[in-house]
Amino acid sequence: MVEPAVELSGRDEAMTSPQLPDAVRAHLQSLISGVGLAPLVSAQQRMSEIYRGGGSSDRAIADGAAALAYVTARLPATYAACVRAFDGVAAAVPGFVPATQLDLGAGPGTAAIAARAVWPGLGGQVLVEPNAHLRELGAGVIGARGCAGVWVDQRFSSLNTLNVNQSMQAADLVTLSYVLAEMDEGAVDAALNALRGCFQRVVVIVEPGTPHGFKRVLRARQSLLAMGAKVLAPCPHSGVCPLTETDWCHFSVRVQRSAAHKALKGADVPFEDEPYSYVAVTFDSALAVASPQGRVLRQPVVEKGFVDLVVCGEDGHRQARRMMRRDKAAYKLAKGLDAGDPL
Repeated sequence: MVEPAVELSGRDEAMTSPQLPDAVRAHLQSLISGVGLAPLVSAQQRMSEIYRGGGSSDRAIADGAAALAYVTARLPATYAACVRAFDGVAAAVPGFVPATQLDLGAGPGTAAIAARAVWPGLGGQVLVEPNAHLRELGAGVIGARGCAGVWVDQRFSSLNTLNVNQSMQAADLVTLSYVLAEMDEGAVDAALNALRGCFQRVVVIVEPGTPHGFKRVLRARQSLLAMGAKVLAPCPHSGVCPLTETDWCHFSVRVQRSAAHKALKGADVPFEDEPYSYVAVTFDSALAVASPQGRVLRQPVVEKGFVDLVVCGEDGHRQARRMMRRDKAAYKLAKGLDAGDPL
């Protein structure tokens, strides 16, 4: 273990709040009050059984009650993960202010409202979602947030079969959040290659922070780089990922639970920690990208005389760094770092 000369930047306190906007929470609460918790708990149990049996979201979210149960249980966490990923993009390209968004596999509009939170000036949004129940519920969600969205009834993976209009092709921001998990890992390349015409400026992919989720993100990263993209975040480089088969890059964000959320989850704890993995790339060579920073991969190990960090470095290597207590400023700041923070 070496003790390198390193400047610690710490966490950006200006990050966007990961909690759902008040207007969206109020809208969902009004829907829940109109239905009652009992039907939603039953719908949640049915969905869990279908997912555990390997079923798809088409079967799991087959009616309005299931859609509302799904959104109540999952929207807060997926929203928070998307916000954190978009914050990573905003830090990497501070001058990037998207005017339009194309959201592929939009669900109830999660990435659309998250993008509007990070970039309030975002204008037109096209949301591609095949599930009619999620589209109907999502129209109310994005409306509560003040988003102007156009919904498209289509699977993102076969978007190439559409007569894709110019506004979709020219979107500044293309997002795919929690949708690759619905596909076999081997199908990711073909799906992304078919969508190449939609990738003009910035593309962000967010998945669960599990080993399988990271594998899909890594596969997508490789595909996008092969198309000529440059990585913006969270990686500080566009080289080969240095992690081994037994490791995976993921981060975590804490979300407050509502009473309905706790009821559907069968939980008493007032919060949950959502693990997520993501990659953001650009195809726009004119974007001014901030100088890359190493990134903390794992929760720091704090000991009495030092703090051990595992870092993805700007040179594309996985590094072990130790901050000694005698370097008071670095030691103090290292103790406050979390996985995902810049170094």
